[in-house]
Amino acid sequence: MVPPLSLDRAFSEAFIHDEHSVYLRPLAPFCLRHYIYLKGLNSPLFSGGKVCARDLQIAAVVCSTSSHKEVLAWLAPDNKPAVKWFRQCNRLDLEKEMKAWGAYIDDFFPEFPMWEKDGIGAGDDVRVPGHLIMAAGAMEILTRDEVMNLPIGEVRAWSMARCAYHGSDMKHLMSETEYAAVKAIQEEG
Repeated sequence: MVPPLSLDRAFSEAFIHDEHSVYLRPLAPFCLRHYIYLKGLNSPLFSGGKVCARDLQIAAVVCSTSSHKEVLAWLAPDNKPAVKWFRQCNRLDLEKEMKAWGAYIDDFFPEFPMWEKDGIGAGDDVRVPGHLIMAAGAMEILTRDEVMNLPIGEVRAWSMARCAYHGSDMKHLMSETEYAAVKAIQEEG
């Protein structure tokens, strides 16, 4: 991952993206649905385990689709184009494809300086992932499917902007340092 960005740069990075492909598959904008899907599969790309070519291939399938139905259809054992594609992937350079994956994640997952904590909760034992908190806020104005398919950086940016617009001090979502940084920005503007 790239180092955290300034707040202004992080907002810009949330909306401006390059086109990406992994294993010859053009990837859709990395969205909350992709993130939840890969976390649910316990993908080592997000859990920090050892990554093999098949892990990256599955991630490429997930991130090149826009629905659960598409993922299932692509991964069906009788899908001849998919079988051919998986064979073709085995001839490609894993290291090169991992670099392409890293560039994709860095592009769509900007590090916001004030959202470093993973969620909120009552004490340290109960945590709600920060991305779900932000998605819940966005669902007040968008449908579930719209939120799930928004690029994840946009979910983060819109959620923060919405909180600020409604005058929320967001103190319960941030550390003291993060809260102080946001207050300073609000006082400047």
